[in-house]
Amino acid sequence: MSCKFLPLAAFLLVIPASISTAQTQRTLLRQCGSVDLKVAVEACTKFIDSQAGHGIDLAFAYSHRGYAKLMFRDDDAAIKDFTSLIDMNVHSPDAFTYRGQAYFRTGEYDRALADYDQAIRLRSNSPVTFNNRGVVYRVRGDYDRAIEDFNEALRLNSKDAGALNNLGFIKFSRGQFADAAENFMAATRTSPKNLLNDLKLY
Repeated sequence: MSCKFLPLAAFLLVIPASISTAQTQRTLLRQCGSVDLKVAVEACTKFIDSQAGHGIDLAFAYSHRGYAKLMFRDDDAAIKDFTSLIDMNVHSPDAFTYRGQAYFRTGEYDRALADYDQAIRLRSNSPVTFNNRGVVYRVRGDYDRAIEDFNEALRLNSKDAGALNNLGFIKFSRGQFADAAENFMAATRTSPKNLLNDLKLY
């Protein structure tokens, strides 16, 4: 199945220009945003555990550590971090989307749907979130709602390979083989490695 991850660069939280007068805090936050996720987890954890950070600094640390934990498939830890982030910033659609992905992987589909619903209420133009919510509906056998979400994802981004794949799977399961093949081929033209990349994440 083709759930998708928002790129970390899409996260609304950014490193503030002035973090702290303490060099150690500046260094930890800089390392917390590292593309090396192991370095990021270690630095974010040190910053959080120091109890010296607050506000946007602390939110930045929770967001990056939660993302890294999600990539490492440590879903329970990711859920805790994004819950802490949401408690600080309930208006972050990405936090709900990421936590929804973690809930999905732990089989907590009702909670995943609730988070995706909230993410869409906060930002209704994200094809990734519509696609991911559609995957939850698909897994639960609610194909009509899944199709609606995949179509909405494609309306927002006609080249969304994940949504094309997912729509193709439903059509194939319904015996609509020609239409399914068309979706699969369109997904392949758009992103030949899409399905393999998605499978690596799950």
